[in-house]
Amino acid sequence: MLNTSFDKPLAIHLTKHAYEKTRAYLFRDEKESVCFLFAHVVENRTILVFNVDHVVLLQEDCYKRRTRTSAVVHHRAKNYVYQRFVQTTYTGLINCHSHPFSSSRVAFSLIDDEDDLREMAYQYDQLPLGKRSFHNPTKIHCLSMVFGHESLDARGFKPGSSPILTPVRDVLVLGEKLQFITPTGAGKSPALSSFDRSTYDRQILAFGEEGQKVLSQIRVALIGCGGIGSIVSEGVLRLGIKSLTLVDHDLVSPHSLNRWQGGRPADIGKPKAHVLARHLRSMFPGIKVNSIAKPLNHPKALRAVKDVDVLLGGLDNHLTRYLLNRISIQYLIPYLDAGTAITKANQQGSIKLLSRLAVVIPGVTACMECSQIQYFDQKQLALELYDPITRAQLIQAGYIQDHPELEAPSVMPLNMLAASLLLTELLNLVTGFAPLARNFVIDLTHPNDTQLRSDSENFPEGPAKDCLNCAALLGVGDSEPLPIIHTPRESQIPSTNLPLAVNE
Repeated sequence: MLNTSFDKPLAIHLTKHAYEKTRAYLFRDEKESVCFLFAHVVENRTILVFNVDHVVLLQEDCYKRRTRTSAVVHHRAKNYVYQRFVQTTYTGLINCHSHPFSSSRVAFSLIDDEDDLREMAYQYDQLPLGKRSFHNPTKIHCLSMVFGHESLDARGFKPGSSPILTPVRDVLVLGEKLQFITPTGAGKSPALSSFDRSTYDRQILAFGEEGQKVLSQIRVALIGCGGIGSIVSEGVLRLGIKSLTLVDHDLVSPHSLNRWQGGRPADIGKPKAHVLARHLRSMFPGIKVNSIAKPLNHPKALRAVKDVDVLLGGLDNHLTRYLLNRISIQYLIPYLDAGTAITKANQQGSIKLLSRLAVVIPGVTACMECSQIQYFDQKQLALELYDPITRAQLIQAGYIQDHPELEAPSVMPLNMLAASLLLTELLNLVTGFAPLARNFVIDLTHPNDTQLRSDSENFPEGPAKDCLNCAALLGVGDSEPLPIIHTPRESQIPSTNLPLAVNE
């Protein structure tokens, strides 16, 4: 099945390892080089994303000729790469080459134009046939990239009687600091407006204008609009982020008002996501706030969260946290998760007041399943993932103790601390002012004894080689299904006549 056009803007997301491996190979000497990237292509609502985690490098005998200004690859070497590609589940192929003579804004040459039009036309014609021969009749997409010492350019190919080379809009490199690269063919990234310069002047003084530009460009999804989420959502927009999606299927309840930012008695019984969106729009006119009053596993919610650059969690249950961790790894989206707990420390009634942050950067940090820090009970998760009929049978047989949801104690000061940890590391992720936290725990009752912040310097925990998520599902996008989670509570949400301009 041939892809006939790019109807949406194009973006490339690369793991830090893939990006650094590519650049190291292309600039290993002063001669032009060629390599290939395999990607899982995800067609989101607003953009077509190439998730790259695999780099194919060529040995020296694969080249017919290699000089400072040109590189010619043997046909048999390219055919070997194409054969490897069609045998995999990857749906995106990116041809890469270097311009070692380029020291500023790199650009495709006229020879590159001729080569790309010819080679990508061949790829679109032959690769689908190869996929079908391996019983994988999937749509394929092809791009081309050129790397200079200080910049890069990227473009796609639109087949037709008058083929068009379409610029790629964004390139995102996932590392401890997010690296947003605007390809030279897409023009310069938009400058900060005078309003933004004035509004975020004190923030720019501390973290720089480039970081503020990135904050104004990234799209964020917040899953969980309760005590923590209501604080985080306002903080996110005050940092300068201009696109926020809210996901939460719960309703505002009377006992939410002790900690729910902006909550009023009149809001009781209404969806948290919609009420919070109304509150934020009144505070930040012109900011894009999309609210979805559905559980995370609802198709509408999944479509929305896969279409962002950063995931934030303010959750009170392990099952949703488990799913978000999976989405993060599978779609190459950084995930920051905040939580709190109030627990009794001993029989005398002494309590612990805990605020916690966890950070997952796909391909860089351990995920929540392979980390040495336990974020959820794996055995309990396995039981929760059973289908309703099997679960009912296990409850009847006594294998699962089916309890109604327990009300956990919660207070606003702890939520504010957890939100502060999350917002600070979000700012760190964009501006890179310090090693990025992997985990942060504070006990307010004993802050000097229990304040643990792990990062790449004191706890450099990377992805485990035997982790199913990090090893097998990194960047696979829609080629692998997400876990099926049954949420019977969704049907209990009543309709509401809340007069909001909801963008679902």
